[in-house]
Amino acid sequence: MGDRNLRVTLKAKLMFSILSLSIISIAIIACTAFFSLNHYIRQSTAHSLEGLAKLKSQAIDNFMKDRVDQIEKTASSSDLVGNLEKMSGEKEVQQQVVPDVILVDNETPPEGIFEEVELQESEKEVKEEVEKSAEYQALNKALSIVLGDGMKYEELFILDTSGAVVVSTVYENEGKSAQNIAFFTNGVKTTFIQEPFISDITKKLAMVIATPIKDENGKVIGVLGARLNLDKFYQVIRDETGLGSAGETIVGKKMGEEIVFMGPTRHDSDAALKRKVSVKAERERLHPLQEATRGREGYGFYKDYRGVETIAAWCHISSLDWGLIVKMDVKEALEPVLNTGKVIVVLAMVLIIAVIFLASFISKGIVSPIQELTRAADSISKGDTDVKITIRSKDEVGDLADSFERMLAAIKFLKEKAQEK
Repeated sequence: MGDRNLRVTLKAKLMFSILSLSIISIAIIACTAFFSLNHYIRQSTAHSLEGLAKLKSQAIDNFMKDRVDQIEKTASSSDLVGNLEKMSGEKEVQQQVVPDVILVDNETPPEGIFEEVELQESEKEVKEEVEKSAEYQALNKALSIVLGDGMKYEELFILDTSGAVVVSTVYENEGKSAQNIAFFTNGVKTTFIQEPFISDITKKLAMVIATPIKDENGKVIGVLGARLNLDKFYQVIRDETGLGSAGETIVGKKMGEEIVFMGPTRHDSDAALKRKVSVKAERERLHPLQEATRGREGYGFYKDYRGVETIAAWCHISSLDWGLIVKMDVKEALEPVLNTGKVIVVLAMVLIIAVIFLASFISKGIVSPIQELTRAADSISKGDTDVKITIRSKDEVGDLADSFERMLAAIKFLKEKAQEK
């Protein structure tokens, strides 16, 4: 009974001690590895998105700069200025009175951009005469050449100082008016970019760049406008490289107390000009798009318009005064961590099973000699001195077995002496 209690108790203690130490060590190492990898993936993903956001912002700025530079260069060309002056006739061109401060009104223009104007018979005759002039033909040709430059524009047009369209690559728009539209009221003063709208030509999102046309004395004699082809522009925004299966890019502009989406998103193709974020409602949690429209950069975690937790990076698009967000779902971003976590769990289980076998082997190696010595001691206590000790280990247990054998030999010797007497 005592032998059984000793064997079970000692083996159980050894098994428990080895397993406890092993499992605690494995758990600490596994948790440390998992959380370290989780932190690393979060940070590396955020930094990657931050770099991607800056690249996209720079690409958009370069796109707009290229278009603005070309329109300003065209508007300042001597041929265009000279022909527009001649078209205006011998009378002095009256410069429209414009405010000293640029108008901030940037409402989306109507689909057709221009307002319809009903011409009188006399005005129609004048228009027909103008269209026959060499100056008109020269201006039309100059705009057509620019229009054919790499499909950058949908339409190029020239407005006089009253806002009337005098020349356009879309003939139907000639004679119409832009007098009350932001790109004219601002364009007579400085280069101005109209916010996106749905083009009546392509039925896609478009924008207008307008810049003043000045004579050699610096007097405004008209406005050159360009309706942009935004296919490449939105290709940059909608490029999903590096964003996984659910990531996307969002652009928006602050208008009053709302931030309006300025382009379609991956999950909402109709988001442009329709989806909005309330500045007041989002003020407490500082919506990244709100931060970006304020000219701030950063990265972090937030729930997007779908209510999904995302990793996002944001920055400002200076050329358009827009905010830009590049984001991807946390679940997808951390998928490698979850997969690694599963591998860690499997490896931990394998290690624990191995530890169990190892603990059993070690405990058996320690307990078996003690059991053998216990049995030998029981036999000796019953008078049997012919017990054989088979323990030959070179450790403390082996030393104990050697001592036991010397003790047994002494008992045999004393027993023989006592028998002789």
